[in-house]
Amino acid sequence: MTQLRKASWAVTMFALVALVACSSGKAAPGAAGGAAGSGSGIGATQAGSGGAAATAGSGASNAMQPQAGAGTGGGQGNAGQAGTSSQAGTDAGAAGDPNTVTVSMETFTVAANSEVFMCQDFDNPFGGQDVALGQTVSDMTAGSHHLHVFYGVGTPRHDHITTCENPNEFRPLLHISTLPHMVSAYPAGTAAKLKGATGIRLQVHYLNLSDKPIDAHVTLKLTKVDPATVQRWVAQIHFNRVAMTIPPGTMTTISTSCKIPATFGPIGLLSGVSHMHKQGIHFVAKTGSGTQLLETTNWDDPPPTYYTTPVMLNPGDSIDWSCTYDNMTNGTLTYGDSAKTNEMCIYIARFFSSPNGDDLECETPFASATAIVNTN
Repeated sequence: MTQLRKASWAVTMFALVALVACSSGKAAPGAAGGAAGSGSGIGATQAGSGGAAATAGSGASNAMQPQAGAGTGGGQGNAGQAGTSSQAGTDAGAAGDPNTVTVSMETFTVAANSEVFMCQDFDNPFGGQDVALGQTVSDMTAGSHHLHVFYGVGTPRHDHITTCENPNEFRPLLHISTLPHMVSAYPAGTAAKLKGATGIRLQVHYLNLSDKPIDAHVTLKLTKVDPATVQRWVAQIHFNRVAMTIPPGTMTTISTSCKIPATFGPIGLLSGVSHMHKQGIHFVAKTGSGTQLLETTNWDDPPPTYYTTPVMLNPGDSIDWSCTYDNMTNGTLTYGDSAKTNEMCIYIARFFSSPNGDDLECETPFASATAIVNTN
């Protein structure tokens, strides 16, 4: 297994890099990058010692992009790993692009010192056609905690913005964002699948800790590619510990392990991101063989981690993740939707190759389980 190093970004011969992420106005801190390759340009690593100022995209956003090095010899350079350093990036799907559609939630207000989950459903925005999506881009007004874009409308369906009946709704995801601005972009030959009869639900979570209301705006841009070019379907891993007890005044660590089902075949992890709530102070995810997938102390806007060399897993292999909490409240915390009064511990990843674009899901109250295939 390849060791992962934060804040370096490389393009390697095997790289199927996905999910170009942009965070609004925030440059992820970079550590020392990988060593520069001395071979052909595709083998050189881009050093990540700090966040470069963004010059494209939405203006104040920073994005990670694979950078090809200028090699001078014939050998392949060393590959950097798990980049979280910032690079200038742009959004595909400019105005007038016939391959791009924009879905916008109706504007809603988040009162001062309040927390809301808002939902809105939409028909397939491509007129009921099967499409291969090469890029999805979301933008949210500041104050957001996450955005889930589910395959399929909800039950009951809501054509207008409304409070979500079930904030804990978890099912196959087309797009997810933990940042105000997020770009999920797939390289040539890979794409996410949206079936013609499948609509989408946008579910957004806002936590306004200020003393002024927020007028929230949420948009999603979807860009399709020629399905004849798709060789591998990309889908989502959603591994979620759904039962926990965290007593007050103590350090508590919750650890969970989920296996890849025997029926699914080998997969390659392209990126991963964590999800915790306010009392979460440390998140770590590894493969069962010990390869580190990500580590963060950020509960509110955790940046995604990218695997420039995909992390390969076989049927029966596991992903192990843990969350450590410092419960500063006077009560026992349990699993739930509130970022203030409940906690979560979730590992989310994008992977190839899903035979039909279907997700892998592990929603378990136990310390170990096996994932299931969740059909979109």
